[in-house]
Amino acid sequence: VLAARGLITAGPTTPPRYVIGPALVRLARDAPPQIDLVSTAQPIMDALAASLGETIKLVVRVETEALTIALSHSGNTVPILSRVGTRLPLHLGASERLLVSRAPPAILEAVAKGPMERRASRTITSPRVLRREVKALRDCTWTATESEGIEGLGAIAALIHDASGTAQAALVAVYIRGKKTTRRLREIRDATIRAADE
Repeated sequence: VLAARGLITAGPTTPPRYVIGPALVRLARDAPPQIDLVSTAQPIMDALAASLGETIKLVVRVETEALTIALSHSGNTVPILSRVGTRLPLHLGASERLLVSRAPPAILEAVAKGPMERRASRTITSPRVLRREVKALRDCTWTATESEGIEGLGAIAALIHDASGTAQAALVAVYIRGKKTTRRLREIRDATIRAADE
């Protein structure tokens, strides 16, 4: 069957030795290139961290958790400590809910069945509220939260899509809320969305 479809070709030896056929070469040529997300994102994240003076994270969903796969610190005098490899439950923050909003329904239900630990004053711990929030994000490409994982910290997250339009990750700017103005939060939001698009 493989030979009939041109995926392999029999050589002239007896017994025949098979080699890659022309159809397989054509398939490989037409396949989209594989992109290393971390290598592609890191320089963009570094530039964003430098321009905003905030911590930037790249987060993907792994089952019912969000996993930080890349990080860029700004050199700010009060850095927000985070590590590559950190896992957080999907009920806890901006990037987590954006990612669960694109996950299969069974993932949301597994998260909603809990437990949903409260970590700060605005942590969502109600399955009903979580479902409502996730439903509202299904048509959004970004969101912002405050005081969900750590009191006083805010985050603005934007989805990163592949060439087919499928959400692959979220880019997150994490900041100390403090006395940030509405204008400053808008600057962080707009820069994060542009970087995620890039």
